[in-house]
Amino acid sequence: MPSPLTAAASTLTTMAFEPLLLNDGNKIPTIGFGTGSKWKWRDVTRYVEQAIEVGFWHIDTADFYETETYVGKAIKESGLARDEVFVTTKFLYIHKNAGVQESIRQSLSDLNMKYVDLYLIHNPKYVPNEDIETTWREFEKVKQDGLAKSIGISNSNVEDLQKLLKTAKILPALNQIELHPYNYHEQKPIIEFCASRNIAIEAYSTLTCTISRYAICSSAQAHTLLTGPLHNILVDLSTNRWQKQPKD
Repeated sequence: MPSPLTAAASTLTTMAFEPLLLNDGNKIPTIGFGTGSKWKWRDVTRYVEQAIEVGFWHIDTADFYETETYVGKAIKESGLARDEVFVTTKFLYIHKNAGVQESIRQSLSDLNMKYVDLYLIHNPKYVPNEDIETTWREFEKVKQDGLAKSIGISNSNVEDLQKLLKTAKILPALNQIELHPYNYHEQKPIIEFCASRNIAIEAYSTLTCTISRYAICSSAQAHTLLTGPLHNILVDLSTNRWQKQPKD
């Protein structure tokens, strides 16, 4: 009988997920492996190695997670060339009280890389002096200096993006938000706003809730809907919905 890892690898290799073209001309893999949430502040080397082994070519990390060193180590030990793996990391000012330029260079040092594929403002509510416009100018410099191929934002609502876009010379390539069946209605305004400006939406926690403010999440968890057989059926249905067969 094949091991769970071998079975997972077999499953992933039968799925041809097309990369998404961003507004800056770069492409991002459709599915990524995250190293936040339960993995924060832990050695994730083994998990990232396994993710790469079964076919994840997008690894998501952040300075706040303190997993960048382990992500870099796992990628190096995988033997893959740098351009074969898409790496996202994020800037969170309140984590180390360091500015954008200092933070990106520290992240690159921890990752042991010369650039990241995507650099995100982790949360627009926590930028220096609460000034999203100035922070975004620093992000534009990061891209211009070749330290990140694409730049974007995370956890942004419509008001945050409107402020940023007032002075932006470079559009955010994407907005990474928590998005799942339990909060779709709440997130619909930002989804539509981004679509109208050709800013991609990247979802995290797509099958569960990480933020307890959603009352329906608490109710579902209380009735074990997120851990029982119904949840397993939801996962199967969702993966089958997005599965694509290789083209001839």
